[in-house]
Amino acid sequence: MEERYTGDDGGVSPVIGTILMVAITVILAAIIAGTTLPLAGKVTTAPIASITVNATDGPGTRDAVGFTHHGGDGIKMSEVQVVISFENGSSWTSLGPVTTTPESLDVGETMTCSPALATPACSIDATPLVGASTSGAINFAAGDRLVVRMVHSPSRKAILDTVVTAS
Repeated sequence: MEERYTGDDGGVSPVIGTILMVAITVILAAIIAGTTLPLAGKVTTAPIASITVNATDGPGTRDAVGFTHHGGDGIKMSEVQVVISFENGSSWTSLGPVTTTPESLDVGETMTCSPALATPACSIDATPLVGASTSGAINFAAGDRLVVRMVHSPSRKAILDTVVTAS
């Protein structure tokens, strides 16, 4: 018996189409992965730390804001900015980042800032922070509510964001 080609190749086209669609999907996935995965290594995270804040009204420009580090990651001072403002936003001061010594605020240490000075100053356990850029000054009184923020500059994430009442 002789077999003849009947011209029925209707099943060939959907199979080839499916193979091409899978190939295109794999190629696109490889291109997208190749361009986005290297970016994942550049993600910067903020340090996680337990920090308490207190604000003390002193005579004249002797106001003080204290930051006590109770646990977690050390805070690299070259990577943070501290902003202190009145709760109503009427006045603010900014400190940081510190470019020289001391390098970090570690567990058990206290950083004290005097934001009312013409050039706000800070120290860690009585060692003055050197090389800090500052702007603004804020002179507060007992009972004033202050917003205190410590921001990790590389990640733009808050390490600390709290409201404290001056005593």
